[in-house]
Amino acid sequence: MTRHDHVATTSAAVVSRLIRGNAIILGKTHMVEFALGGWGINHMMGSPRNPRDPFEHRTAGGSSSGPAVAVAGGFVPLALGSDTGGSIRVPAAFCGAVGLKPTFGRISNDGVAPLSATLDTVGPMTRSVEDAALFFGAMAGEPDIVDHIQNPVEGARLAIPTRSDLAELDVEPHVAEAFYAAVDTFEDLGATVDEVEMSDLITISISGTTTIIAVEGYKLYHRQVEDSAAPVDPVVRDRLLNAKSISEGCYREALAQRPDFQATYMARLESYVALLTPTTPMTALPSAGLNQGILPNSLTRLASYLGLCALALPCGFTRKGLPISLQIVGRPNDEQTILRLGLTYERATAWHRRHPPDFPKAHARPSHPAPYVW
Repeated sequence: MTRHDHVATTSAAVVSRLIRGNAIILGKTHMVEFALGGWGINHMMGSPRNPRDPFEHRTAGGSSSGPAVAVAGGFVPLALGSDTGGSIRVPAAFCGAVGLKPTFGRISNDGVAPLSATLDTVGPMTRSVEDAALFFGAMAGEPDIVDHIQNPVEGARLAIPTRSDLAELDVEPHVAEAFYAAVDTFEDLGATVDEVEMSDLITISISGTTTIIAVEGYKLYHRQVEDSAAPVDPVVRDRLLNAKSISEGCYREALAQRPDFQATYMARLESYVALLTPTTPMTALPSAGLNQGILPNSLTRLASYLGLCALALPCGFTRKGLPISLQIVGRPNDEQTILRLGLTYERATAWHRRHPPDFPKAHARPSHPAPYVW
């Protein structure tokens, strides 16, 4: 949906806070329409190109595709994204950046275009975990958080899903290989890692977030998607219109069950400080012919539905140079722990220092600008 004539009357609260902290705002980046899509595809206005592949247009991840491209591509050191079911973490994963989904309510959503009042969060996308901590501290009013994430991880107990859990989610072999290598790194750093059954909570979180996002998004934007003449992305329109088939009882149940499932999660992981998973089951796919019915955010929905915080950071690359990402999920309001774990891992590896390749001159400009943004 185009909003060429729309001019905001005020800045979002988080932007105002950053400006008061002397941040320089360069501009706005592109994204999926209504923030409703995990791949970063926008049929109406064009889809940002993943900077990790100089030869083929690959998905940048969604919905906050533009911020991830801007950070990973070296245009800016920091960017803001929004995350309702993985919209910060998936683009960070596909583009090889760091993305932090704070606990719901930790950062004000005032002035942010909404999708789901129940799940929307705002967070940073950066090139390093330390930058993410600095950025988060500025947004949350905790400027000294970096001082509190310097402790080693020796003695920390970490949980990971079982191998059968990851197999059920169709985690690709090269993603699983990089993930288990990251697990080995944490064990080398002195952490203890155990497998914990997570498939039931992951499945519940996928269905729960799908229901909540569809119903709350439709309530917000039903006028636009019901108007067949309105210029709305057809895939996004269909997603929102599907909410009409969801009963009020199903929606209320998805909301009502959240505290019980969060309690189940907390009890199951009571003796662990965090959960490690791959961020996405796959790496960035070619945009052409993409099946958007595949979920790139099946592993990020857990933190969204259960009100947890989560951090995505690079943990490897494929032979084609495509980033693979590790997700660290923490307890509510325990961003300090997941940032500490992420910083320790980052300092023990060098994945975040690997920059995207330069685009060959022959590919510097598209011969056909539509339908993609370069």
